[in-house]
Amino acid sequence: MADVMIGTPKRAMRAARLSAMDTHVGARVRAGRMHRGFTMTMLGDAIGVTDGQIEKYERGDNGIIAGRLHAISRALNIAPGWFFDAFAADESLAWDKPDLVDPERAAAITLAEEILAMEAPQRRAVRDMVRKLKEAAAASGDAAVA
Repeated sequence: MADVMIGTPKRAMRAARLSAMDTHVGARVRAGRMHRGFTMTMLGDAIGVTDGQIEKYERGDNGIIAGRLHAISRALNIAPGWFFDAFAADESLAWDKPDLVDPERAAAITLAEEILAMEAPQRRAVRDMVRKLKEAAAASGDAAVA
């Protein structure tokens, strides 16, 4: 079946460009959030939206209106223009600062988000397990873990 284009080719190109921009800005929101050590819940609380909405912003599923991007910028203490850096409509996403997010820090934030999504008894069990691991490491003299 042939693709059906709704509207003018100019409108379709504009929609594709906006979608790419939404994806780019969303990726930058995620990078900035992780760099600053915020969970999705923390950023959502700071700007008055749910963590699910933050996830949609970060994936580029929902565009971010100017006022909301300003709030994100203030919450993360990042200049608003940074979210648009390195975007070119005719190129794939480019990262001008690929080292912005430390992989270990990103993994820790992802783990924290997963723990926060657990029920309270599960979170307590994880917390207790981490404490026991830390105590065991301290007792054995493993400075890397203690």
